Amino acid sequence: MDRAVEEARKAFTDWSSLSHAERRPLLGDFKRTVVANSDHIADVICAETGKDRADAYTMDIMPSLGLMDYYARKAAKILRPTRGNLWPYPMVKRWTEYHPRGVVGAITPWNAPFFLTILPVISAIAAGNAVVAKPSELTPLSGQLAADLAAEAGLPQDLVRVVHGAGDVGQALVRAPIDLVWFTGSTNNGRAVAIAAAERLVPAILELGGNDAMVVLEDADLGIAARGAVWAATYNAGQICISVERIYVPEAVYESFLAEVDAAMKDVAAGTGDGRDIGAIIDPRQLDVLERQLADAVAKGAEIRWGGSRIADGPGDFFEPTVVTNVDHSMELMCEETFGPIIPIMSVPDEATAMQLANSGRFGLHGSVWSGDRGRAARFASRIESGTVAANDHLINPFIPNLSFGGIKDSGMGREGGAEGLRSFCYAKSITSPRFGPSTRLLLGRRWMPRRLGPRYWRAVAKALFRW
Repeated sequence: MDRAVEEARKAFTDWSSLSHAERRPLLGDFKRTVVANSDHIADVICAETGKDRADAYTMDIMPSLGLMDYYARKAAKILRPTRGNLWPYPMVKRWTEYHPRGVVGAITPWNAPFFLTILPVISAIAAGNAVVAKPSELTPLSGQLAADLAAEAGLPQDLVRVVHGAGDVGQALVRAPIDLVWFTGSTNNGRAVAIAAAERLVPAILELGGNDAMVVLEDADLGIAARGAVWAATYNAGQICISVERIYVPEAVYESFLAEVDAAMKDVAAGTGDGRDIGAIIDPRQLDVLERQLADAVAKGAEIRWGGSRIADGPGDFFEPTVVTNVDHSMELMCEETFGPIIPIMSVPDEATAMQLANSGRFGLHGSVWSGDRGRAARFASRIESGTVAANDHLINPFIPNLSFGGIKDSGMGREGGAEGLRSFCYAKSITSPRFGPSTRLLLGRRWMPRRLGPRYWRAVAKALFRW
């Protein structure tokens, strides 16, 4: 690990000395190399995860290309120095520069193994850093592609390094002499990463678990909302941190919404190999979590309306798309991350109750609201306590390259993507300089020793500037 970081730091020294204009063609070559190898990338992802091939493109390849293209074109603009307003000291120029931190250590998950490796890699190198990434031990080849394709694209040797192993290798990476930690994974593991980073005062970007709420208001198009709910809860077999994991529907339209969900459920399946297939459960241990949460819910009065079981015969580990009703917040299913194709739907008296329940949990990663009134949806979205929210959609936010993404509460800290995410891979340096040369210094020097202006003068200045 120390050797990998040391070699990455040597690559960083040369890479960071280049201007954004000099780095841009190489970032473009990296993107074009991914395009040229997209079929091979999809082969690797599907072999390791059991995803549908279309999902490998829409969840891994397309968002990777979107972010790579955005940062190749916009990094120079995003990271150019920003000038500060001259108030309240007009004699002093001030500006802020964004400098790369050094070597970024990235620990990446298995649910979107290519995209969630490319995300920290392209963010790091577009900002002028080098990166050492450790992909999940469940999807090592998908993560390795980031380094292989970077080398094929002609990026400097060791600028993108990939190391492999389980949790002990991740721990070694966090404790290595890196300058920023990027982690996507469970809240428990993220908390351990944050503690280890804090001991060395290394900044960390953590995108952690979610228990994301979907609220369907009574004026929503129930057919569209139901299809959106089924899709956003079962896409990639529900193994997305921003999947729909709990749905709140006013009792006035609850039965009508359930009827629409029933209709939509006919278009999804698991283990069939056809266009309805939601894909496999990537980590077989997750099947036990799904069964435990369902058993807890049923024991407390929930009813399984669709599915509810793992599929015994098939080419991999599959779980039936599942709809659960008569749920409440005494059930683990409604309060903890599920990470599977389970859709709990709860009837609520009104919009206010839906808002209260949506905001009641310990997570705050994503959410959505569905309404026929766009203004009402926007107002409701602004009151949901989460890092990102979608109105009349779900899952879209992290795939928009110029939009920052991240959570609050137990869902993490820091941002990725967009301008804010790219700046997270830099440190900000504020610089000042006298505005008019030596004469300015003489004027400002009146503050120096020995003092020539007493407290009465400065009190008058303070009153004039800040309007007492």
